Amino acid sequence: MKIACLTFNPIQENTYVVWDDTKECAVIDAGNSTPKEDAALDGFLAEHGLKPVLAVNTHGHFDHVLGVEHLRKTYGIPFALSGKDAFMLDTDAVGSTVYGVKINAMPTIDIDLDKVEEVKFGHTVLRVIRTPGHTPGHVSLYEPNRRASSRAIPSSAKASDARICRAATIRGSCVRSWTTCSRWATKCASIPDTARNHHRPRSALQSLRHRSPQPGGELQELIPSGSVMKALLHKILYRTLPLEGYLRAVSRLFFISYRLGLGRRSAATEYVYHLPRLAKAGDTAIDIGANLGYYARPLSEIVGTAGRVHAVEPVPVVCRVLRRNLRGCRNVEIFDCALGAENKEITMSNDSARETGYLGTGRNFVGDAAGEGAVTFTARMRRGSELFAGLERLDFVKCDVEGYELIVMHELRPLLERFRPTVLIETGGENRPQIIELFTELDYKGYTLENGREFRSPPTPKKTSSSAKHANAMRIDILTVVPELLASPLNESILKRAQEKGLVEIHIHNIRDYTEDKHRTTDDYPFGGEAGMVMKIEPIYRCIEALKAERESTR
Repeated sequence: MKIACLTFNPIQENTYVVWDDTKECAVIDAGNSTPKEDAALDGFLAEHGLKPVLAVNTHGHFDHVLGVEHLRKTYGIPFALSGKDAFMLDTDAVGSTVYGVKINAMPTIDIDLDKVEEVKFGHTVLRVIRTPGHTPGHVSLYEPNRRASSRAIPSSAKASDARICRAATIRGSCVRSWTTCSRWATKCASIPDTARNHHRPRSALQSLRHRSPQPGGELQELIPSGSVMKALLHKILYRTLPLEGYLRAVSRLFFISYRLGLGRRSAATEYVYHLPRLAKAGDTAIDIGANLGYYARPLSEIVGTAGRVHAVEPVPVVCRVLRRNLRGCRNVEIFDCALGAENKEITMSNDSARETGYLGTGRNFVGDAAGEGAVTFTARMRRGSELFAGLERLDFVKCDVEGYELIVMHELRPLLERFRPTVLIETGGENRPQIIELFTELDYKGYTLENGREFRSPPTPKKTSSSAKHANAMRIDILTVVPELLASPLNESILKRAQEKGLVEIHIHNIRDYTEDKHRTTDDYPFGGEAGMVMKIEPIYRCIEALKAERESTR
């Protein structure tokens, strides 16, 4: 998909032409107001061989609809606008006189955007997202599956000075680059169901960050790679080498690819590359479920000689290879045990070879949770709160123990409360809600990682007792950048009594929690430049998607 921006009329309004490989296009917010500007738009369409099939407006202000009637008469295409803005078509002529703009015939609405969920042209489908405020019927158009081309398109006339933007979202007169967040929202919402074809949930590593100014972590997802070549290579190595030789070989392949920077954007390995964002020099870290050292070795380099890494790995044969892989890391201490709620001997099992044809080194389960497996191991279990009771600091914890994370974290809770470390943890299946609930109680924020970028994870809804919740309670979600200003008035007088009686639930959400940059920015300049500020739709969209996922999970 490609987007061109043309500036028209005395208001310097931005008109967008959006098209794909079919050469069918939609003209969005047509603001051409003079014969010269009409000719400039027609010339641009002809120059690029485009066929207009739709005129669509984000809202009904006069400077955005001046050219719609020309498009309808010239190309015979329908006009799409929210019915809530229809009244503006009748009053725009009066309002425009203030700006010295003469309006001729105004169009009629052919497609009511309030009644459709998407608009289509060529192979492109734009989602209609209702964003009232600027006008009653204001909408944003979102293309969730692709990013717009950034290739420049030359043009000469000032009125047809087309600027091609890397963007897939159009809101009013503003186009901004927006990573496809719908994939993130969908992934977060569907984590418990990611392994419908497997007997165990596929993993989802997440990191958690404490809300206080102290250093904290992030919550991010990891789904194992399904590379055919990788699987074939592992099968060959597993069938031809003894177990320990196989483990040495696959770990060597990993560290070679890591040094080469391969898999930096792969869901299975991007977390390793993200570790410098979660830990720093001098930190004390615990790697629970160290496996072959995929995290422990990079952590050793990150924390340096002033830091310390405690690697916990219970499986004897894996632990031997782990010691070999970490033999040059003098700041790493290895514990050949599992962490749990008590001190005892345990049986661990790994059934991955039956499914894949090779041993998945990260698929070792405590016997009580995993049942009978193709391969079994005997190991020791230790209580983490006792094992690490002597720590003077704890800055980072990584935990990936295949379904046992909740038990381990509950047992480590005294250390979490004391040190508030960043936590990178696997969540998935039935454990995910309980893990999120645990860390929410500890005042952590959750984040998920996708393509090297951090996103806020959807919150887990708080449980309300049946006695306190009314069957017909109304829920009100308020999105704001100043939640502190609303807390007091919403918890007084009539609203307070209504909440106490369970007649209404009021939830305040800080839009800044869904931003991406370190400054938590929620506004921006209009894309076309000039004066004025606009609200960024991206954090609002993420917040709404998170709330939708939350409500669906409670049905």
